[in-house]
Amino acid sequence: MRRSQTSCVRRLPSFRRFVLASAPAFRLLASGALLFLCLCAPVLAEMCAGEYQAGARRLSPAERARELQRLEQERQREAERERERLAQEAQARQAREAALAARPLGVRLVEARCGVCHPADYFASRGRTTLGWWVTVLRMEALNGARIEPGERAPIVDHLARSHPATPARQAAEWLLAALVAAGFAGLVLRWSRRRR
Repeated sequence: MRRSQTSCVRRLPSFRRFVLASAPAFRLLASGALLFLCLCAPVLAEMCAGEYQAGARRLSPAERARELQRLEQERQREAERERERLAQEAQARQAREAALAARPLGVRLVEARCGVCHPADYFASRGRTTLGWWVTVLRMEALNGARIEPGERAPIVDHLARSHPATPARQAAEWLLAALVAAGFAGLVLRWSRRRR
């Protein structure tokens, strides 16, 4: 058994061999250093209360009153500056709200309802006719879950049709598609009515 321990010690790095060979002395030295650090180091590092107040002196009652008065005036000035800042913010907010309220209803509704998902410049390249915008608004409600109240649809469509009109080719394509859909629907109704007879 002793032989296997020495072969293990030979394979270890030199520092570990040193520690294992001199384990009792090393432990005694480490314990002494730890004991010194725990007991003596805090005593050496402590400061007396006078060192915390280096350079400080006691104020006379008159000086203390002046200092308190100065601090109170500074606190009042800071409170006044805070009130002025809040008043300016309130004025700016009211001005922004008034500017927003002065815009047409369609613009506000497009920003409030469509602007949730689409950026402001989204509609610039997407011109449509009034019919196309109606279909788009209804599709957004039905398929995409847009929250548009029934009374808001018409102002939204009117604004979009006026501000983002369709090109002539797009107008022709939309009306042709609408005619095809209407013809297909009429054909289905005729077919259904013939079958009922």
